[in-house]
Amino acid sequence: MSPQSRKGRRWILISLTLGAFLLLTATLFYLQIIRYDYYRGKSTQNQMRPETIQPFRGQIRDRRGRLIADNAASYSVWAVPAIARRDTNVIRQLSGLLERDLERLQRKFNQLPGYSWKSFRLLRNLDFAAYARLEEHLDYLPGITVRPDLRRNYLDTTLAHVVGYLGEVREQDLTDKPDLQLGDLVGVRGVEKVYDRQLRGEPGTRFVQVNALGRIVGAEPGYSEIPSRRGKDLFLGIDLELQHLAHELLGDRSGTVLLMDSRNGEMLVGVSRPDFNPNVFGSRLSQETWQSLNDEQRRPLFSRIQQAVHPPGSTYKMVIVATAMQAGISHYYRTECIGAYVLGDRVARCWLEEGHGWQNMRQSLAGSCDVYYYRLGLQLDVNSMAAGARSFHFGELTGVDLPGEQAGLVPDSGWYNERFGKRGWTRGVLLNLAIGQGEVLVTPIQLLQYIAILANGGWSVVPHFGVRLLDREQHLSQSLEFPRWETVLPPVILEVLQAGMEDVVATDGGTASWLRRSAYTVAGKTGTAENPQGEPHSWFVAYAPAQDPQVALTVLVEHGGHGSEVAAPIAFRLLDRYFELYAETGE
Repeated sequence: MSPQSRKGRRWILISLTLGAFLLLTATLFYLQIIRYDYYRGKSTQNQMRPETIQPFRGQIRDRRGRLIADNAASYSVWAVPAIARRDTNVIRQLSGLLERDLERLQRKFNQLPGYSWKSFRLLRNLDFAAYARLEEHLDYLPGITVRPDLRRNYLDTTLAHVVGYLGEVREQDLTDKPDLQLGDLVGVRGVEKVYDRQLRGEPGTRFVQVNALGRIVGAEPGYSEIPSRRGKDLFLGIDLELQHLAHELLGDRSGTVLLMDSRNGEMLVGVSRPDFNPNVFGSRLSQETWQSLNDEQRRPLFSRIQQAVHPPGSTYKMVIVATAMQAGISHYYRTECIGAYVLGDRVARCWLEEGHGWQNMRQSLAGSCDVYYYRLGLQLDVNSMAAGARSFHFGELTGVDLPGEQAGLVPDSGWYNERFGKRGWTRGVLLNLAIGQGEVLVTPIQLLQYIAILANGGWSVVPHFGVRLLDREQHLSQSLEFPRWETVLPPVILEVLQAGMEDVVATDGGTASWLRRSAYTVAGKTGTAENPQGEPHSWFVAYAPAQDPQVALTVLVEHGGHGSEVAAPIAFRLLDRYFELYAETGE
C-alpha cells in the first residue's frame, strides 16, 4: 500500500473518531445541559414521591363521654400502578398469598389511575398473620407495599343503625371530595355518613425516597412534611345505659324504641332491630354473613327509626281531634259506641266488642273508641284530614341527622284520584283514616316529633343524635344547632289533646291504665295498626312527666299485637329507668 493511501486511511479514521467524539459530546451536552431539568425531574419522580398521611378519624361518644367508636391498629396493602403494571402476575400472586378473590382484586386494581407513580390503598384490615406472610414475598411483588394502618372499631353494636359504618369511597364521588382518593374510607350509614367530613379530618403529605420496587427507604431531605389534622370527636345525645336497656327490652322482635329529650330534641335512645354488627364491614364478608345481612324477611340493614313506614293506628287520633276542633266541632261533642258502626253495606267495628257507651272527645282518646272516630271522621273530608296531618308535619322529613329518611304518606283527594280514579274511591276511606289505618303512613321518628310538639304546646326541636363536636387539637367544642318545628295549636285544642293523653294512663278506662306509676305521670297513646302480612303492629307514644314534660318516646313492635299489651310495657320500663337515672343526676 502506497504512503498516500495509508495517509488517506489515517485521516478517515481520525475523522470518524473525531465525529464520534463530537456526537457523544453533543449528546452529553443535550442530555446534561439542555434536557437537564427534564431528566432530573424523571429521576426525582423515580426516587422521590409524595405520600398521603392518613388522618386519625374522630371518636364517637355518648352524652357522658363513654366510647362508642374508636380506631384500632391494622395493616393495609398499597400499590404503585406504574410499577405494579410491569408484571402481569403481581395481582395473581397477591391474590394467592392473601387468599382473596382474584377477579375482584383485579377489578379493583384496574380502577387505579393509569400508570400513576402515586401509592393507592388496594386492600385494608390485614391481620398480623397475613402481614407477615406478605412481607416474606414482597421482593417478588414490585410496586406492592404493606404498611401499618387504622381500622374503625365499634365498641357498642346496639347503635348500629344510629352510628352506621365505613366503606371505601366510590369513584363517582371523588369529584365532590377532592381531599380523598380511591381506597379511602368514608361514612356509609348513620352519623358516620352525616358527619363524615368533620369526623375524617384532613390528610397530610410527606415526601419519601423509594427504590426501584416502589418501597419506601427513607424521608426525602429538603422537603418539609405537611401534618395531617385529626378528625373531630362527635358526642351523641345517647345515654348508653338507657340504650342497652331498650335494646334488651325489644329483644329479638322487629321494631324500634326512641326516647328524646322533648325540650331540646336530643335523642337519648335509638334502637332499631333486627340490627347487625358494624365491625363485620371492616374485613372480608363471608358468604354466610352477606346472606344474613341481606335476609329479605328480617332486613337487619334496614333502619326502622327513620325508614320504616306503617299506619299509625290510634296514635293518630290526636290529629283527628285537632282537625275536627279546627273545623268547628266542639270538644263537648258526644256520641254512643255500641261496638260497631254501619256505613252502607260496611260494618266498621270498634276494638271493644261490647262498645264504650256514650263518649266525649277526651274520653274517646283515653279509651281509644273507634266508633267515636268513625262518626267524627265522616264530618270531615279527606283534604281537611290531610291538612290536619300536615300541620303536625306528617308527610315530610323531620330532618333527623340520619340518612335515608322516608317522608311517609298523607293522602288527599288528588292522591286518591290519581291512584284509583275519581270514581274509584268513596267516603268510606274516612273511616280508615279517622283511626290511623288505610293509606296514611308514618315513620317512628315522625311520631316522636309529633308527640314532642304536643308535649311542648306546639313546637319541637328537630330530633337529632349529634350534640357537639370536639376538636382535640384546637381544644374547641362546638355545639350543633338544629331548627324548630312550629305548629299552631289554640289553647283549647291543646288542653283537650293533653288531657285525653293523660287519661290514657291516669283513668281506669284508659287503654294503658294498668301501667300507671305513682312516681311520675305519663301522657300517652296506644296504637294497634292492622297489618295485611300478619299480626298487627304495636305502637305506644308518650311524654313524661305529664305536667312538666322532659322526654317524649315512641315504641314500635312490628307484628307485635296490641299496643297496650306489647309496646306500652316496654315504654314504661324505659321511663322507670330514665327517672331513676336523671333524678339522681339532676339533669
